[in-house]
Amino acid sequence: MKTTSERYSGIDFTKFICSLLVVMIHIAPFGLQSAESPIRWMNFALQQYICRLAVPFFFVCNGYFLFKKTDIHNIDFSFLKRTIFKVLRLYIIWSIIYFPISLRVVKSYSSGVKDAILIYLKYFFFIGSYDHLWYLNALIVVLIIITVCLKIGMKPTHIFALSAVFYLVGIFGDSYFGLIRSSHGFILSIYESYNNFFTTTRNGLFFGMFFVSVGMILANKNIQKDRGKNLSMFFVFLVLLGIEVYLVNRFSLSRDRNMYILLAPTVYYLFRFALFSNVFDKYSYILGAISKIVFYSHIIFEVIVRNTLKLLNYDLTETPFHFMTVVFITILFSLIVVEISAKEKFKWLKYFY
Repeated sequence: MKTTSERYSGIDFTKFICSLLVVMIHIAPFGLQSAESPIRWMNFALQQYICRLAVPFFFVCNGYFLFKKTDIHNIDFSFLKRTIFKVLRLYIIWSIIYFPISLRVVKSYSSGVKDAILIYLKYFFFIGSYDHLWYLNALIVVLIIITVCLKIGMKPTHIFALSAVFYLVGIFGDSYFGLIRSSHGFILSIYESYNNFFTTTRNGLFFGMFFVSVGMILANKNIQKDRGKNLSMFFVFLVLLGIEVYLVNRFSLSRDRNMYILLAPTVYYLFRFALFSNVFDKYSYILGAISKIVFYSHIIFEVIVRNTLKLLNYDLTETPFHFMTVVFITILFSLIVVEISAKEKFKWLKYFY
């Protein structure tokens, strides 16, 4: 297994920004407004366009740094196994933390205790124990699939090609579902049967595997340190992605808005640019750690802030103040956890991120 203590400050900074984008997905940054309001379109541009870069970027980071630590030609499967268990531990810890909130949600659409238990178990194993924790669930699935593929002798390029096929299949269950819906045939029945159980193709197999594979491929090739070119290509594809998002929305094609064709090259060039960028080097580790805690914990503070604001003034939950308060408290909490976990007797807190 390779070892390295090198920090990638550009990656850590981008991960921090991406963690804030995830918060924006769950809380309208400009507040809630009527359908005709320009603010609604400002929220849409952020939540359904820019913010959709965040989770794929996290997946690429996982693939890159995981396979940067092991020789792809002589895989350390014990290392991959430890990584899978580490992610599983994170998933279990945060699932326990969110269990009271999850239980309230499940109980609201179940017909009894037995039904609620079965629904929760289905979500825990196949979808995600809570809204944003699907990411950890998906990452576990991805790492298991890629480990098995490598174990049976598949080359990284073949795994990538397979993941691209799954991604294309997944797109038609997500942003391009309208094209399937209009077919009224056998293919539509397959997607509908799948969605009846798994709810979405935004998961490890159809979504996460592709972006982790991108990271795996990048980890084993020489990447040109041409930041100007990478930044230019990122903006080119970001604009093209914006056009794609607009067209998908204009023609009402989407069942959900997670997976786009041009999301892949946009995230690819964003990662390449961030990889060789140096920003806030002194705070690189802190930013990287904070990004994880913000991602995992923000919905807890959203619930607390929302209920508190309702007691004080209900209208505040529909203003930018709601978003800004959650961000401030979540970052402050994350900073405190990182600082405390650096102390010997509190290092167990690192299990939370």
